[in-house]
This record gives sequence, C-alpha cells and structure tokens, in this order.
Amino acid sequence: MEDIRVVIGDSKFDVRACGVLSQDNHILSSVESDGSQTLPGGAVKIGETSKEAVVREFLEETNIRVRVGNLLAVVENMFNYKDKPYQQIIFVYEVFPIEEISDIKGDIEVKWTPKERLNALKPSPLNDIIQQLGTTIRHVINKED
Repeated sequence: MEDIRVVIGDSKFDVRACGVLSQDNHILSSVESDGSQTLPGGAVKIGETSKEAVVREFLEETNIRVRVGNLLAVVENMFNYKDKPYQQIIFVYEVFPIEEISDIKGDIEVKWTPKERLNALKPSPLNDIIQQLGTTIRHVINKED
C-alpha cells in the first residue's frame, strides 16, 4: 500500500497519524534525523484508517504493540519544507501498550520525557495537546510562516 502523500504543483500534502503513549507521567517521543522530537507515528496508507496506521507505525518504530484509545486532536499543519509549501492533516490518538513494555527497539530512536518537561515537539501544537491531555478533542490549525 502507498502512503497518502501527493504532490500538487509545487506543494506537498499528506495524512499522518501519531500516538501519545504515557507511562509513569512520561511521554514516549521519537527523535528525528535532524534531532527534533515528535510523537511516534507516520503516514496513513491508502485503504488504511488513521487508527490502523498508529498501530502499524508503533510496531514498526518501537516494537510496541498498542491499542488505540480516544482521538485527542486533529492538527492542520502548514509549513515550508525545502522552500516549498507542505500541508498535513495529523490525527493524534492516545495509545496503550497491549503488553508490558520491557525493551524498545524499533526503526527509530525514541525516548521517555517527563510530561511537564516535554515542550519541544514538532509540530509545536503537539506540546499543548500533551499538556492538556484528557480535556477535550481539539482541532488545531498550525500555519508557520
């Protein structure tokens, strides 16, 4: 299956899904190749639901089997990538491990960060979503200049 990712003129568009995994008041984040942090997840594939994408991506990236909980937020993320417009729709879910987490070894580097110290996630609205977990479903528009 192909990722839902298209090029329209000079612009790119994709659909992404990620999960918030909390343990002992720490949040699991992934470390990108440029050193920035985000939530584990990735592109939704054609014919796949956003929930199915979160389960698949968590297993691929962390080797953690998860159950998907509530939808926490939908983020419309607009930014420039390599000097070209890029737009994403990001579904953010709470996730729960199906079994005890003993060892994380997947395709990417991940780390546990205390919830109160997690403030450098990209895109930036994820930081507010983490700090306000459990309040209500949020719709966020992030338009970077």
